[in-house]
Amino acid sequence: MKKIWIWALFAGAFAVSCTEFVVVGLLPQIARDLAVSEAVAGQLVTLNAVAFAVGAPVLGAAFHRVDRRKVLFGSLIVFAVGHATAGLAPNYPVLLGSRLLSGGMMGLYLATALGTAARLTEPAKRASTMALIVAGVSTATALGVPVSTLMGQQLGWRAPMLVIGGLALAALAFIAAVVPKTGADDGPPLGERVRALGARPVIIGLGAIVLFWGATFTVYTYLVPLLEQRSGVHGTLVIGVLFIAGLCAVLGNIIGGKGADANSRLTLLLTAGVTAGSLLLVLPLSTGPVQAIVIITVWQLAAWSFVPTVQAALFQAAGKGGELAVSFAVSAFNIGIVAGAGFGGIALARAGLPGVGVLGAALGVVALILVLLLVRHVGEQKSGEEEPVRHEFDAVLFDLDGTLIDSTAAVRRAWRRWAEEEGVDPKRLAGTEGKPAKDIVAALLPPDRFEGGLARYARIATHDLQGVIVLPGAREATEATGDRKAIVTSCSRDVTHARTAAAGLPTTEVLVTADDVERGKPGPAPYLLGAERLGVAPERCLAVEDTSSGVAAGNAAGCVTLGVGEHLDADIVVPDLSHVRFEVVGDRVALTVGS
Repeated sequence: MKKIWIWALFAGAFAVSCTEFVVVGLLPQIARDLAVSEAVAGQLVTLNAVAFAVGAPVLGAAFHRVDRRKVLFGSLIVFAVGHATAGLAPNYPVLLGSRLLSGGMMGLYLATALGTAARLTEPAKRASTMALIVAGVSTATALGVPVSTLMGQQLGWRAPMLVIGGLALAALAFIAAVVPKTGADDGPPLGERVRALGARPVIIGLGAIVLFWGATFTVYTYLVPLLEQRSGVHGTLVIGVLFIAGLCAVLGNIIGGKGADANSRLTLLLTAGVTAGSLLLVLPLSTGPVQAIVIITVWQLAAWSFVPTVQAALFQAAGKGGELAVSFAVSAFNIGIVAGAGFGGIALARAGLPGVGVLGAALGVVALILVLLLVRHVGEQKSGEEEPVRHEFDAVLFDLDGTLIDSTAAVRRAWRRWAEEEGVDPKRLAGTEGKPAKDIVAALLPPDRFEGGLARYARIATHDLQGVIVLPGAREATEATGDRKAIVTSCSRDVTHARTAAAGLPTTEVLVTADDVERGKPGPAPYLLGAERLGVAPERCLAVEDTSSGVAAGNAAGCVTLGVGEHLDADIVVPDLSHVRFEVVGDRVALTVGS
């Protein structure tokens, strides 16, 4: 079952994508109300699409160093403001400005959501995760646009504008509640990403997207006259065919994503080949209702299955520029839509519907050639192996027990001995594991015995340290992070030094213990203090923890979290530190996850 944060990103994609074609069914009303021609009102669609195409890569690059959640929040808030302005617009210029704003924010949100999904998902499931977010776009086209048109007919054109803004705010609340922190886009500098976009497979892939989507919308834009004039499909049956096409768009995204996860090369070839073949057959098979519906169904399933497959391929082919490549892919699809509709209109004017079909088929064949070139650069994910993922942070804040060392046996032995000396029933120690010593002593002894009891535990815990072991990867991690780290622990300073020495770990200059904060974990104070002592911002730090409460503490401090163990709701989860590699690069720490 998909993690709930994916559905939150889907909800946002659905909300912002409702804006793209909402005006289409409302053009006559808008033109009458604002005293402009329908041709002028039609620019509300065109310029919204242009803003979308520009917004995805340009705004995505401009905000690439801002925390991903903040970009998602900001884009949805500004989008909602744009739609509120559209719903209350007193004249055409204000409405046009709001459409430019909402188009730009749609591009920024989708590019950021796709990049966020790619970062949060393991490579083996990346395509299907991205596909679900793209399904938000196709669902909005299939369901949101007809509903908006019906609402506009009943309540006026302003009502759908306001409702779409409300949907964006609802999606914002959903995202705020469940999407985990990913930190800023901490990859390589923008210049290095842009250079990655110049790689031959990326250029080929972007070209294939523009041509394939141009081919698809050359024909799809004029699907209704094609059905009515060549296939003999009229009235409610036309609406039924459009609904089937919309449903195929939703299903195609899911099918393509799962197929790409299983075998990216084969899925890319199949979806591109079937799409091109369908475009070749649309014209000859559109002479009757049944065959027309069949070919349209196959065509739409294949075309929309191509979307997540080629996006995942581009993310992989771009390497360090993966997220930027995805933002350009979002624009490429939109450029294809605009160009396809425009050139299709020219073909229709000069050669009628046959001209539209021939142009779409020709573009599809050229696009297929580009895909054949692209597929040579798409690697297959080997079973049981991970594609390395690199992150960078200003510092790393390590938890001690359970993350770097295992002192469970020594701790239990120390508390049993302490209970005997203090005359405390050992059964009362149940449920105290992992809590700070001062909290345990305060809960089990009266106030007048607190200081003496705490001192007694410190004496026992620093002397009986048999069985303290270093966990896999811990020594390498602490050595590799140099002076860009701190150890954050709920133990006292003396106990921490004793356990570290018993484990043979290198000493750490920055150490935050129970002696340094009034209230320790699971609160955020220790991690905030650790970041402060290192002179860095908490949100630029990686907090490494092995418990849910520890992960919550790191998240509360604003850190990106690395969970060591299973079933932890951390931003990054690994079985142990041997599955990651740290390296100090300049004044930052690079983390590589995977083989």
